[in-house]
Amino acid sequence: MPQYSSLLLVKLVWILGTSASMIGKRVTIPAPIVVEPSQTFDGNDGPFSSFNISVGTPPQDLKVFISSSLYQTLVVLELGCEGQDDPPNCAALRGGEFFSNESSTWQNNTANISTSIYPMLLDTQLGYNARAQLGFDVVTLGGAPATTLNNQTVGEFAVADSYLGLFGLDPRSSNFSGSPPIPSYLQNLRNQSLIPSLSWGYSAGNQYRSDKAFGSLTLGGYDRSRFTQHDGSWAFDATDNLAVQVQSITGTTGGTSQGFLPTPITATIDSSLPYIWLPQDAYTLFEIAFGLTWDETSSLYLINETLHNSLVQKNTSFTFDLVGMTGGSTANVSITLPYAAFDLTASEPLVNPASRYFPIKRAANPSQYVFGRTFLQEAYVVADYERRNFSVFPCRWDAFSTPDIASTFSPTYNITPPSSPNNDIPPTGKSKGSSNTGAIAGGVVGGLLALAIGAALLYFCWWRPKRRQHYTTDGKLEKSGLNPPSQDPDQSETAGNEPHLTKAELANTQRHELEGSVGLLNGSAGPSKGPMVFEMPAREEVASELRATNENAHEMLTPETAASDAGLAEFPWRRSVMAGATNSPSPLGSPGSPGSGREGIVSPVSSPSPGLPSPIPSPSMIPSAAPTPLPSPPPVQHPQPQRGDGALCSPLNSDESALVFNLMTVAVEMLEL
Repeated sequence: MPQYSSLLLVKLVWILGTSASMIGKRVTIPAPIVVEPSQTFDGNDGPFSSFNISVGTPPQDLKVFISSSLYQTLVVLELGCEGQDDPPNCAALRGGEFFSNESSTWQNNTANISTSIYPMLLDTQLGYNARAQLGFDVVTLGGAPATTLNNQTVGEFAVADSYLGLFGLDPRSSNFSGSPPIPSYLQNLRNQSLIPSLSWGYSAGNQYRSDKAFGSLTLGGYDRSRFTQHDGSWAFDATDNLAVQVQSITGTTGGTSQGFLPTPITATIDSSLPYIWLPQDAYTLFEIAFGLTWDETSSLYLINETLHNSLVQKNTSFTFDLVGMTGGSTANVSITLPYAAFDLTASEPLVNPASRYFPIKRAANPSQYVFGRTFLQEAYVVADYERRNFSVFPCRWDAFSTPDIASTFSPTYNITPPSSPNNDIPPTGKSKGSSNTGAIAGGVVGGLLALAIGAALLYFCWWRPKRRQHYTTDGKLEKSGLNPPSQDPDQSETAGNEPHLTKAELANTQRHELEGSVGLLNGSAGPSKGPMVFEMPAREEVASELRATNENAHEMLTPETAASDAGLAEFPWRRSVMAGATNSPSPLGSPGSPGSGREGIVSPVSSPSPGLPSPIPSPSMIPSAAPTPLPSPPPVQHPQPQRGDGALCSPLNSDESALVFNLMTVAVEMLEL
């Protein structure tokens, strides 16, 4: 039974520890990562807000743009600024160059033993066929704190299709012949539990507003302060592109409106490049309305100063009405761009000298309908790849607003989604509040459970046993009840007032039991001068010594005690009284039963009691001479601890077992929450 109680205690402690561990794991949800912009506007086609990253060991600092379609990190290598027409400050204009031979952690991609040159896959449907040398290195995103991942896929390129490097947001993996898929940066962040989901929120920012709004990028969430909320969301297309249905494009000048999209089109939002590709019937209407001229050399609508002043005077705004393609909300979302969003500057190597340009382009077929960074100056996109949906919001401009970062929680966290169709944009409050709510709830429940189990263990293993007698380590009995025995020296030790032997009495070698009858027992009326111990004859029924009417005394009479007449060696409860008295006779008497309040009680009752083999012998049966001293007692063997005898935990009755079982059930249910 004590072993059973010990196992029960161990199980309860294990359940409590496991519950705390599981609760801690369930509420530990990583926060989104905010990638800090570089605080500058860069590029030869905008300029646009760039972002800081570093690559290699030691880190080489670079500026990049954000690509919503790429799944690799592309950087400009030294060959990108070695052309004859490149300006002296080419490296600075391109956001910095990367030297892989100066990085101790750079590793070439050896999937193909013949080459490490691969297509960049940058809007290939638009005719861009640039190539890059792929390898692996350390990539760190700017922020507080910075985020660093080792062995990330990095591509080095030289062409000016993108003047700056690009950081890809698409979570799909890179596939090389004969090699397993290599996760993207976003996927690695999720795999390492550094972000709460495969998601991001992004807006390109713009420089034409008075406060010069820099770009905003949040991985695993979004910045609520940067957009106007609505409940619309749309599903990705079959290739996980951000495809939208463009219902109309409306230009407003003063109080006059004009449509610029005769037929609705399906367009893809892609931040890799700055342009807006439109079908012929649409870009023709732009040419007519604003006097635009297509330049074949640069493939741009270049704007001279006269036309620029005229367009600024008109200050036409353009509203794009969007709806979803394959599912989700059917609500329209309107994104309005002022003319200033189209007032961009191109520089070499696009054109020389630099010139203003209008950033729409001529699409050759429907696959080329793409809305680039120009559109994202006034639009904020939240993409959730685990639920396969995204939302497009109109930007909100408030010079006094502060970032309001919220999480897009992965469905694997089993967090009840908010009441919005896209399931990841809570209508109010911050994501940190939701995460902390779960942590607080888990902590409160776990704490209450710990208190309940701790109280039960305290009752069963300490307070309850303290109310009972228990054996000490030397085999003696020690009173631990509420009413200590009387130690009055004048107290009569008669049949009606049984004596209580204290520790002081047990330590003395001289005993005077049954006061008033000593002379009869040893033949002398005077007190004894030496050690006096009176034992029963060795072959007598020793059980008769404990003749008593109290049923607690009968607890000491084990079957071994009642049935055997083999002498002292067969009665461990006799030997226990002798502990601590080496080579000395045992005092008359035996241990009292646990919980009875008796310690070495001698009962003078002479009448037989039922169940005892023989009565106490009369005085005439006891030899007048002092008995031969007993041999040295064998090593002390403490009796088996019984209920309240100092075991780790007392054995439980049925009601107590039911209580513990209920507590364990609660603990198990906690693990299933």
